[in-house]
Amino acid sequence: MQNIALSVGRSTSSPETSDATAVRPRHLRARSSSLPGIKLTARDPDDADEATRDEVAQSDGLAARGGDDHVVRDEGHGEGVAAHDEARPLPTDISDRIAIEIYERVFDHITDQFTLFIAASISRSWYPRATHWLYHSISIPSRASYDLLVNQLHTSPRVQRWLRSTHKVTLGYRDGSGSNNSGTPFLDTFPLLFGQACPSLQVLDIGRILRPNPHPTFHRALRQFQHVVSLRLHDAELSNIAQLRRIVCALTCLEELALDDLVLIEPQLSQPGGVMLQDVLSRNPCNIRLKRLRVEAHTSDCIKTFGRMVDQWFVCSRICSSLVELVTVFENGEPGPAAQAGHVNRLLQFLGQSLTSFHCENYMELRESCDLAHNTALRQLTLHLNNFATTSP
Repeated sequence: MQNIALSVGRSTSSPETSDATAVRPRHLRARSSSLPGIKLTARDPDDADEATRDEVAQSDGLAARGGDDHVVRDEGHGEGVAAHDEARPLPTDISDRIAIEIYERVFDHITDQFTLFIAASISRSWYPRATHWLYHSISIPSRASYDLLVNQLHTSPRVQRWLRSTHKVTLGYRDGSGSNNSGTPFLDTFPLLFGQACPSLQVLDIGRILRPNPHPTFHRALRQFQHVVSLRLHDAELSNIAQLRRIVCALTCLEELALDDLVLIEPQLSQPGGVMLQDVLSRNPCNIRLKRLRVEAHTSDCIKTFGRMVDQWFVCSRICSSLVELVTVFENGEPGPAAQAGHVNRLLQFLGQSLTSFHCENYMELRESCDLAHNTALRQLTLHLNNFATTSP
């Protein structure tokens, strides 16, 4: 891609930023993994207002924290920068003729949160579209980030407004940092505080901070997320199937469920008092009908958990009766190819003609592969058996 330098000219005041105080000119550069070689340069003291910069800077701590792969440098400290990053900004007579719609289309293709943060803090004209995408997907990796967002929710009308359009929230530690018991728990209060604040939320990703026994108010408050259609639980431990079922069934519009490296701690099938789990499920039916299910397991405990979910829930209820897409990924040879095939085949038999797409990555041999005799409506099949891939349209 040719090197592009976007220079921000003087923008007219808007009602939202008319009370902005002047700030010193700043020259910032950002390189996005999706749009490499693009330089963002602010050269007008009135382009970036102080309130907007402070607010977006605080949001950086909770949703736009850049990693080591993000390059952000002050002008004059370009040592080590590749030559293609040294392009000068476009002349003013050219950049001023670029319609704001062009800039907005650029922002629509930027997925790097830190680049969006810089763009939102540079110019009033860039602020609306860049901030929209900045709050479109929010990551809350720690208790400190969570407390910062809660404070902004209570004190900033702007943050309240942007949160109403949030599409995805990721809760939990990234890149394997932290553990289930690291820091003060905050997940249990999230639906209580943000159930009404994020009415447009559709995707919820929870990892590493999910406790084995969440507080009862957590399950009840989850029902406030009435538009969540996709849930991912990963790298977590739950006490039993009943806890998992309460979380899933609280999201009444759920269509897609991903369970990656989930472990159930208690192996027993019965509840206190000798009541069998199947009896509890029958007395409290779940009205959710999943369309897509993904299960990924990297340890033998996770694979055994999948087998328990199949036997104790998936085939004992109607939650998978309308499933059209199934993905299973087992990256461990235990508890053995036959056991893995047995878990998968029991679910395939139950799904029958509803299944149209199946992706399987298992440590199996062809003689122990999946039985698809009941899946007569299958249109797409991908099998990875012992690292050999076979794809059929």
